[in-house]
Amino acid sequence: MKAALALALASVWALIGVYAFLNRYTRRSYFTVWTAAWLFYALWLTLGIRFLPGSPGPMGEMLQQWCIGAAAVFLLWGSALFLEQREPQRLYGLFLAFLAAWG
Repeated sequence: MKAALALALASVWALIGVYAFLNRYTRRSYFTVWTAAWLFYALWLTLGIRFLPGSPGPMGEMLQQWCIGAAAVFLLWGSALFLEQREPQRLYGLFLAFLAAWG
């Protein structure tokens, strides 16, 4: 299981590199947001590797759930920017705060 998670983590880091490269050369804001999403997903995978042998406990479980929720919110935000649907940034900030309070 650890090997599969490590391989997934390496793949995600390669994807983060691609998005960072595209962000640098195209200057599109959705690449920045998508990069943040994949960083939270990489953190989720890292926590999965860290807590694999035993139970993560309530704080570890909460952190894992928040990381995957934050990744989803950033993917949603990046997709909205890509489709040129302009919602206020505060909406996504409140969504992230809601997910943090819910956990």
